Amino acid sequence: MPRYYVITPTTSLNDVPNTVVNRGQSLEWLQEQIGGNIERVVLKQGAVLWVHESGRIEQLPSNYTCIAYLEQTKLCSEHQLLDLMSFTGTIHGTVVLQVRAPKATKTPKNIPVKGGMNKPQRKQK
Repeated sequence: MPRYYVITPTTSLNDVPNTVVNRGQSLEWLQEQIGGNIERVVLKQGAVLWVHESGRIEQLPSNYTCIAYLEQTKLCSEHQLLDLMSFTGTIHGTVVLQVRAPKATKTPKNIPVKGGMNKPQRKQK
């Protein structure tokens, strides 16, 4: 199940992880969070950035926190990041960042230790 981060222009970079919503979201919910019609920007690693479709035209504030977070997490290429930051960029106002939840890792049943598989080491005299 994906995670959704709601990032406003006033969110601090350190607070982004605290904005997570761990449940599926509807179109109406996305539009409510963003404050209007939404546009989808596909990023790396299966991430999606939902932005205000006409945020720049409506002169919404630039979302520098989102730009910094994307740069920090490497969720988009340098070229895409430059495009998003350009004059015609799309990151204005509140955005919703959708990322894949981390895959659960399985712990192996037999972890090798010195002296063989799961055998206690013998003390040498």
